[in-house]
Amino acid sequence: MAVRLFLQAHSKPKGFFGAKPQKSDILSHVRQAFEGALTDPLMKKFFLFDLQDDRMLLVFHPAEDPVEFSFGEGERLLCSAKTNSAGPGYHAFLVETLEKVAEECRLTWEWRDPEGGPGDETGFPEHRNFAGVQERMLDWLRNLAGTVLESYGSSQTKNLQISLPTDILIEGDYFAASPMGFWPVEWFEKVLIADAEGLISLGSRFFPWWNKGIDGLFWKNCGLAMAWFDIPWHHPASDDEESKYRLVLECFERARLLDGALALPEEEIMEIRALLEKPASERPAPPKPGLIGFKRGMVRQFLGGPWSIALPGYFYTDSNREGTELIFWFGGRSVQASSITAEPRPGDELTAEAMLPEKDRLHPRCRETIDYRKNDLAGWAQVFPNEDQQGGFVLQGYTAAPGNLCIVSICFDEGPDREWAVSTWQSIEKHSVHNR
Repeated sequence: MAVRLFLQAHSKPKGFFGAKPQKSDILSHVRQAFEGALTDPLMKKFFLFDLQDDRMLLVFHPAEDPVEFSFGEGERLLCSAKTNSAGPGYHAFLVETLEKVAEECRLTWEWRDPEGGPGDETGFPEHRNFAGVQERMLDWLRNLAGTVLESYGSSQTKNLQISLPTDILIEGDYFAASPMGFWPVEWFEKVLIADAEGLISLGSRFFPWWNKGIDGLFWKNCGLAMAWFDIPWHHPASDDEESKYRLVLECFERARLLDGALALPEEEIMEIRALLEKPASERPAPPKPGLIGFKRGMVRQFLGGPWSIALPGYFYTDSNREGTELIFWFGGRSVQASSITAEPRPGDELTAEAMLPEKDRLHPRCRETIDYRKNDLAGWAQVFPNEDQQGGFVLQGYTAAPGNLCIVSICFDEGPDREWAVSTWQSIEKHSVHNR
């Protein structure tokens, strides 16, 4: 269920002999044309591309999926895009920019999908009725509300993630989350029964790009979206992280410049500035809870293979040189994780218990062992003093499913941290599809 665009085009011959350009040349030219169409230097900072053989992905907005370009039958250039994550303003922007690119690249777009249906169900390329695009987005939002409320009524389904990147899974007690924050069940009930004016008010808060064009609200919402799902709320550990922090600040500064009446998240703005100024050598403190940012709380971090673990989103992440272990740490706590996948021999069955190591090689200073069973998972752990540091302990845990084993080493201080270490190890889950 989404609002989408589908386009097809034949490239026009060029050169003295009317030869068609190579596919890679077409995609490269399209990318350059899109980049050239973005005249605002700040808007260009959102622009990302991934060009692989005969397929290209372009990103224009932090809250929206990439626009995909590929080739179909007869070497037709195909373009497909989803627009309801960002909203009606993004939809209109993409249509108009595609038309500029067509002129630059000598393309003629046909607004129809591969099956011959309409390429834009809002009809915007023909009638240029932006209010109609907003109306179509509100229809999608009302349908979404009906779907999620029906699911909640039948099975009390919660923790819904709407239009968020697939590499973030938010833990905790909430009904729904989107790029613009958390939404209680009562909000969706309002969407379902709202009159036309009320629905516009609700939709303008839900969609990051509600108005046509690039105004102060657009920049405010870009900053909010990135602050909600893209900022880890710790001192930046890389140039990439620092760039994200500074981009959020630039968005809010542009919003303030264009519309001084807009209410901006001043406390979060001050916090980001403080994180950029704070020396990296200082011992980090957890971010203040209850403010903007999913990663202030617990999220599900993906480990090697099909495994994930619940950790604070503000933990730092790294891997060893070989890339075989993932490492998460913050303050005096750290988690190292690796995984093993085994293929059974013909006629054998690799049960969860068969994947677990035997307990005959315990650490010589083992203080305790802990057995664990949850649904199809089996595991055990041992706790022993941390010999690499003065004081502290290590929980070495094994969690197994048929054919798969996850191994973690959790370093912690004595006292309440022991319960944290045990609950963190026991939060490990196996997924049927690897989300990374």
